[in-house]
Amino acid sequence: MLLPIEIPLKIEKITLTLWDEDPFPFPDTVCCSLQFPIKEMMRYGKEEKTNMKWVNLYGGPNGEKGVVYEHMNNNPEDASEWKGRILVAYYCHDTKIAVSKIIDIPKN
Repeated sequence: MLLPIEIPLKIEKITLTLWDEDPFPFPDTVCCSLQFPIKEMMRYGKEEKTNMKWVNLYGGPNGEKGVVYEHMNNNPEDASEWKGRILVAYYCHDTKIAVSKIIDIPKN
């Protein structure tokens, strides 16, 4: 996933949320979220070595509901349960004109 951002920003972190997919009529819910410091992301250029690392996922305890559970799923620094990890890579490069695209991710 490419995420275009324009500098300067008023925020210090980018937060991505991971959702589960439930069959109808159950609503999809946030499982956990990830936060990436923008200053750290900007240290890696496209031509240079990409920053690839494992990122731990944290959220609220499974089987729980309520305001505290939802807060933990949206704020990993306050979460109490480890949900797994994913491998991420990020880099930064300048462009004069940003191009917006939507591409479906294959399910296989």
